Amino acid sequence: MSVSRAVKHSDIRDPPDNLVPKNKFSVKTASAQDAYDKIAEEMQLELEDTRAELQNELNARDDAIAARLHEERADTIDKISKLQRGYEDVRQKAEEANERLKEAMERLSLENSSLKSARANDEELFLKLTLPIRLMPYRTQLGLPDEQIETDLSAPQVSGTYSAIMPLDDHCFDLDTIISKLKKAVWSWPGTKVQLLEAQIWWLCTRAKNVFMSQPALLEVNAPINDCGYPPKANYLFLGNYVDYGTQSLETICLCFALKIKYPDKFFMLRGSHERQTVNLIFGFYNECRNRYRSLLWSWFIQTMNCMPFAAIINGVNDKIFCVSGGLSPHLENMDQIRDIPRPAPVLEYSLAYDLLTSVPATGSGWDEVAERGAFGRDISWNFCEKHKFNRIVRASQYLRTGYVNARKARIVSLWSAPGFWAGKSLGAILIVNEKLELFSKLRSKDMCTKAVSALKEITRIALKIRNVDEDEDDLDYDE
Repeated sequence: MSVSRAVKHSDIRDPPDNLVPKNKFSVKTASAQDAYDKIAEEMQLELEDTRAELQNELNARDDAIAARLHEERADTIDKISKLQRGYEDVRQKAEEANERLKEAMERLSLENSSLKSARANDEELFLKLTLPIRLMPYRTQLGLPDEQIETDLSAPQVSGTYSAIMPLDDHCFDLDTIISKLKKAVWSWPGTKVQLLEAQIWWLCTRAKNVFMSQPALLEVNAPINDCGYPPKANYLFLGNYVDYGTQSLETICLCFALKIKYPDKFFMLRGSHERQTVNLIFGFYNECRNRYRSLLWSWFIQTMNCMPFAAIINGVNDKIFCVSGGLSPHLENMDQIRDIPRPAPVLEYSLAYDLLTSVPATGSGWDEVAERGAFGRDISWNFCEKHKFNRIVRASQYLRTGYVNARKARIVSLWSAPGFWAGKSLGAILIVNEKLELFSKLRSKDMCTKAVSALKEITRIALKIRNVDEDEDDLDYDE
């Protein structure tokens, strides 16, 4: 019986080389293998040569790029060095130019001072030389013959700070006569007009402007202020708003200007919100000037009002008070800013001068710039007093039915000095300050429909210490 089994591939072994027959096919296979090896060797050599060439080319490119970068870096370093040297030169030239500019500004300031002095002298000489021509139309009204209308070139002039300029001609312009004439309106029936000559009003405006310009924009006044008496025995400080809301603005402002000229060291006037061209053009003063004289008269007053100071400091024995017509400003950092306000100049809106004339205190805190006039809170006024070492702030330019409001939490005293203003319902108040800055007076008028003499006889003066004012005074509203 025959047995068959599957033959595995592993059971088959290659015969030894000596047993494999060498035929023609095996010879051809060996020759092809040798050719293939030769071709592979040649290709390997060619590949190595190509690789070497590429590597050399890459090395050459890298060297060229490195050299170019080195050159560019050297050029950049040179440019930076040149720029640094140029910057140093420019900075040095700028410093030199700044020094020259400072020297030029100093020279300009000196020349400006000299020019102002020369201009004042020229204006003085012009006024003296043209006085006879200006007075010719009024010689009949003045009651003077032609030979008395002469220019007095030797008219005295007092020099120095807070100095008063003496009248040019005592025959034509006598301050005492003008003051006496204007004061008659105070003791006459309300609404009595005093018709001065245009030449006299022009002279008052010109002299008052010179006196205002001789004083700083921030006045320094020593207590007592507004004590019992009349200048020069007592000092007076007015907080502005001399015109509008009445029929006798001309008498009021002319009397104030005359007293300012006569008593420059005793009678002080601050600029108020109505001493602005845009305000008194609307609220009555312009129409009064135009109806009683002519519109040119109004321009004379505007030129003088543009020279008025903006604030004052009352100095006591150990304390001081800040006085202003309106209030505080977010632009105010130090008192020199007020001193540096240029004059003569109109008041621009939303400026430091505008805020000093128009801002009002508020019951809240912080700044209320949305308000039409600008408002400042109690914390603002309190911090302002603490920063600048003020006892309190005294202000006006706001209607108060009670005549005054003492806001102790804000350290502000607000005054309203026109009794009987709102249909005869308001009271008027003045502040009397002694050397210790202690006293407060309240004026009360019972009947404003009678003569001024009768009304003044019925005024009651109550002197109170500010620190002893009742608690209810602090709760009065400003917007009554």
